[in-house]
Amino acid sequence: MNSSFIFRALSAPLLAFLALLAPAQQRGDGEIMRSFVSTRGTEVVTKRTKSRRNRPNTIGLGYTLFMKNENGYPARVNASRKFREGNAVRFMIESNVDGYLYVFHTENDGPPKMLFPDHLSKRGDNRIKAHVPYEAPSRYVKNRPEGLWIGFDEKEATERFYIVVTREPLPEVKTGDGLIAYCRENLEKCPWQPPASVWSGLLAEAQAPALVSQSRTSGQTQTRAERIAANRGVKVIRDAPAPSVVKLSKSPGAKMLVAMVALDHK
Repeated sequence: MNSSFIFRALSAPLLAFLALLAPAQQRGDGEIMRSFVSTRGTEVVTKRTKSRRNRPNTIGLGYTLFMKNENGYPARVNASRKFREGNAVRFMIESNVDGYLYVFHTENDGPPKMLFPDHLSKRGDNRIKAHVPYEAPSRYVKNRPEGLWIGFDEKEATERFYIVVTREPLPEVKTGDGLIAYCRENLEKCPWQPPASVWSGLLAEAQAPALVSQSRTSGQTQTRAERIAANRGVKVIRDAPAPSVVKLSKSPGAKMLVAMVALDHK
């Protein structure tokens, strides 16, 4: 029997099968994003029961990395790019549940420091509402019209950012008036550094099983809908751009979710 004919006969169905697989994988990735975005603006509270419909049980978070462009406006960028001296970035973070937000930072895997909440803005408050976007570092800082940005210097380094969303406040982590008082008395120790016991637990949580969806689009400036929602502290509208990256916990009962973002600058 002609072996080339056998190969052709077998390869045609195989290629057709593989062609079916690719859209399925894309569809699965899109379902993660749609699942997150679908709960925007769907809470319904009845006068009688005060119950809420469509409230997600699985904790999820989305984030978008913005870099200040040549005109000074925030524009979406991919975290995988190489950053240079003079670049400045800021995260926009959105959770699908009410809770608490923390952002920690390490340089070349050195000691962690807490970037959000901080004692310079919003009185160290880190309470968040579902689908309200929050910026970290904050743009609302006294005497700083442009707010805070994460700037890159001339040193080569890998900057790691740990975005943490929790249902309840993290124990042993200073926030609010406690954070303000601590930094007032220990300014040289701020940004605040978490104790080893807290940090080891967060690193472990960063490895917990999760579903991740990532968009590869970049260059778009922050939209009016995103800016208004962040400025006013209100929910982003359903049709606003989805976060660049969405992470959903695989465990419905998870109490927190941690996303690690690595940025390299040369």
